[in-house]
Amino acid sequence: MPDDNDKSEREIRVFYEFITRSGLPIDRCSVEKRHPREPDILCQVSTEGFVAFELVEICDATIASAVNWLLNQNDLDAKYIRPGDPVCNILINKREKKYETPHPIELLVYAGRTLIMPDQIIRKINTIFCYPGNFRRIWFMGQPNETCECVIDCHLPVNE
Repeated sequence: MPDDNDKSEREIRVFYEFITRSGLPIDRCSVEKRHPREPDILCQVSTEGFVAFELVEICDATIASAVNWLLNQNDLDAKYIRPGDPVCNILINKREKKYETPHPIELLVYAGRTLIMPDQIIRKINTIFCYPGNFRRIWFMGQPNETCECVIDCHLPVNE
């Protein structure tokens, strides 16, 4: 199980990739890793001011455990990995979570260690977030050769 430093470093790497792939005018120097009760990242979008981003990886625990075990065994035979479908539970948990920030919040869902196809993940995002709750926009970023797009865009007014 990765420690908090590994998770923080991974989230920063993922977010920098998101900046590049999304085309949002985010000042890379403004990116700050935040601590629980706040969304994961705070940054400045040049056209909007400060925006907070919560990140969530779509990761199948079965696949992650099997891959980690195989890597530790130097065994590339993954015939017995049986993927599950973690997407709904992961997304529902994010939808229900409460955050403390005065800034608008966006959700970045990114594909991690999973065999679920991007179009299936996007369909589940649209179903689970038919009302986006805390998030004014929800982004999906697939693997490097796949899509990075805004899936839901509500631009709800920010309470000041």
